[in-house]
Amino acid sequence: MFSVEMLPAGHGDCLWIEYGDPVRRVLVDGGPYYSYKHLRARIERLDPTDRHFELLIITHVDADHIEGSCGSCRKGIWV
Repeated sequence: MFSVEMLPAGHGDCLWIEYGDPVRRVLVDGGPYYSYKHLRARIERLDPTDRHFELLIITHVDADHIEGSCGSCRKGIWV
């Protein structure tokens, strides 16, 4: 299994990638600040015992690529 989901991020990027068995997850960028609510909602759909990422990739430090990840950390969403 391999899937790529583009989470709402306006002009930024926020890619949720899942692969393997058991499932592993990679997050590429976090979108702009307001994207954290979409990221949080996606994480909350997971089983509480399986809320983790194998890898977080930040492609570069423009606000529309990192603020959603930073917002998620500030809100205590990362598990």
